[in-house]
Amino acid sequence: MSLTFHLRKKEFDDGEIHYQPRIPVTLLNGTKVIDCIAILDTGADLNYLPPAIAERLDLNLSGSILQARAPEELFEYRLSKMTIK
Repeated sequence: MSLTFHLRKKEFDDGEIHYQPRIPVTLLNGTKVIDCIAILDTGADLNYLPPAIAERLDLNLSGSILQARAPEELFEYRLSKMTIK
């Protein structure tokens, strides 16, 4: 398997520059399908999905609110299931 991706340049306030790989993905939940571009974070434990996309896919977000720590903040999330191609 080979994967081709584009890099997105992200410059931080302190002048540091990071390049984020972006890949095309298809998100599926039942008959709901969204084709989009995703940032590939090889070190991530969780996948972030904007609320508007979760709504368009009719994802079940009724579960418990959980918490996780990012390097500089604590954030809340909910678990859901979908297919990513």
